[in-house]
Amino acid sequence: MTSIKAHFLAFNFATMRGILIIVFVLICAVAQATSIKIGIFDGIPIKSATFMSLGGSFVLEEENQQLRLATNQSATIFISGKSIVIKSGDVTINCGQKIILLSEESNNHFRLKPSNGGKKSQQYFDNLIVKWRNGILVFINETNLDRYVGGVVEAEMGSNHTKELYKAQAIISRTYALANKRKHESQGFHLCDRVHCQAFHGRARYNDDILFAAYETQNLVLVDSDINLITAAFHSNCGGQTLSSEKVWSKPLPYLKSVQDTFCLVMSQSHWEKTIRKEKWVNYLKCNNQSSSMDSTSTILAWYPREKHEHFLGDENNLRMVDVRKDMELRSAWFIVQDEGNEVRFVGRGFGHGVGLCQEGAIRRAQLGHSFEEILHHYYQDVHLMDLRKLDFFKD
Repeated sequence: MTSIKAHFLAFNFATMRGILIIVFVLICAVAQATSIKIGIFDGIPIKSATFMSLGGSFVLEEENQQLRLATNQSATIFISGKSIVIKSGDVTINCGQKIILLSEESNNHFRLKPSNGGKKSQQYFDNLIVKWRNGILVFINETNLDRYVGGVVEAEMGSNHTKELYKAQAIISRTYALANKRKHESQGFHLCDRVHCQAFHGRARYNDDILFAAYETQNLVLVDSDINLITAAFHSNCGGQTLSSEKVWSKPLPYLKSVQDTFCLVMSQSHWEKTIRKEKWVNYLKCNNQSSSMDSTSTILAWYPREKHEHFLGDENNLRMVDVRKDMELRSAWFIVQDEGNEVRFVGRGFGHGVGLCQEGAIRRAQLGHSFEEILHHYYQDVHLMDLRKLDFFKD
């Protein structure tokens, strides 16, 4: 009897979870959230790909020809001359230089697999736009903003964290997306799927809490004291101290100030080491006008800063730490230098540019019970959480 009851409860829980997901999707559809166009597989020269409907039907209308792809039906999209051709079974349609595969229902999703060897297929919600451009195919996923946010959160944070963390990242990702909607305007879409914008590997699939977090924070964005969307910068691990924006970029922003963060120091990306040839390091400094520093070889080979500096050997030097990081391919711009005989060892803390939210610090905070509001207000100073629909009212 106990076993039967346990199975019944498990069935009811799974059924209720499924019902909640369906309700979530329907609410998103009713809410009519902002749509957004994302350039997917951006920067990859693709000449053909396979499209498959995984849920629901998709329709292509081309003059007097119509193609409808139901669940589990597929089509090949490829280039012929200066035109896009789509082929499914016995149907072949020459579509000119643009096609749109429209989702007939709000929860439809599809898989897209480029023919390029080694590139994984990805799954997406809603519509697919394909354009011919200079002999290659450009793919654009037109989707609901919150579904896009869910995909970004999963790509950026993974699928094994708390809902409070996902809420914080959802608000950051939504704010970033809306503040940068014109970034790829000349290419016919708003944002790309690379870290140049925000990592996006398609729809969130592995943790329902990610989609719920996107919905439960729907329309929430971060604004500054002038009610403008903030630059919602974030990075992997700050090494114990974030950086002010002007230390990395040229513009100081009042909400992107340096803050202490010991929470990230117990996380996986908090410490790193790299060894290079001493000759390479010395030549690099000579090439970057560090001749005066060369008078003290012991200094350039044994530098132990106790806090983050904007410039190598101190703030009076003209060699920026962010440039050293880039040129030496280091994980962060916070490190010490050790003499190892014929080699130089860099021992550093953190991973990334160090400005804004420290993701691993935020992960740890969420694990310890911090709310998404507490997390956001620690890393972004004097900002406000606001409903997107009220921005114009408050600006007026």
